[in-house]
Amino acid sequence: MALIDLTTPEMVDVSGAWLDAGSPEGKVISRAKGLVPLLMFVREAHEGLLASQVVAENPHAARIKELTQANTDLDRDHDRHVRGSILLLEALALLAKSDKRRDAYRATSLALFPDGASTTQLSYSAEAGNAAMVDERLSDAHKKTMASITTPEGSLPEIVGRWKKVARALGESDKERTRLMEVKADGTTKSDGIQARNAWIRAVDVFRRAIPMAKLSPEDVTMILATLTKSEERGKNRGGGGGGEEGGDESGEGGEPTGDGEG
Repeated sequence: MALIDLTTPEMVDVSGAWLDAGSPEGKVISRAKGLVPLLMFVREAHEGLLASQVVAENPHAARIKELTQANTDLDRDHDRHVRGSILLLEALALLAKSDKRRDAYRATSLALFPDGASTTQLSYSAEAGNAAMVDERLSDAHKKTMASITTPEGSLPEIVGRWKKVARALGESDKERTRLMEVKADGTTKSDGIQARNAWIRAVDVFRRAIPMAKLSPEDVTMILATLTKSEERGKNRGGGGGGEEGGDESGEGGEPTGDGEG
């Protein structure tokens, strides 16, 4: 898992989620006394990243910041709909009195989400593309099964419709952010950006190494690392290198940089 492969906005997403006491990750961390003191290092590195972006004076910095937050919010909403739909269909399958009904629920779940819960680990663009193609995967039998399912939050077709809408918005938002990030900034200081990224890598590496000692449940560990895991997967899919950003050198399993990245 190479932290250097993350883009700077992805780094901000990860540490921002940890530092937000109201986020799912932040709530878990607040219960882990051994992790809370380490947040001071994460916060310092997080603020350093933000400051390095201000120095760069990207003409679209304000909009990029808005889109970064929008992507984070939309992605959480997307993942909530995916997990909820999968769990709903699996619960119905477990409770089904006939094999036919059980198989129908599971077949519908597979048609909606071929990758299962791993759907939440796809890149933003892949999540959007997956939702856009769902209608092509649904047969009349799948649609009939979906129509038979109602919840206090609406029917399953309505829930799936909301998921598709969120995924489409996520894809459009991320596409715009990616385009704006490619705009060359006036007065960009390469060394400032590299030093800020390396400081973040060091802080996050220390924080991540401490998680196993916090005596958290596997579910809580997964929650804390969810955004980081997804971002690292995107970095791997891009082929590494921080999505084209300068990032310094990295070595070791934790991705700790060997120097300040200059030279």
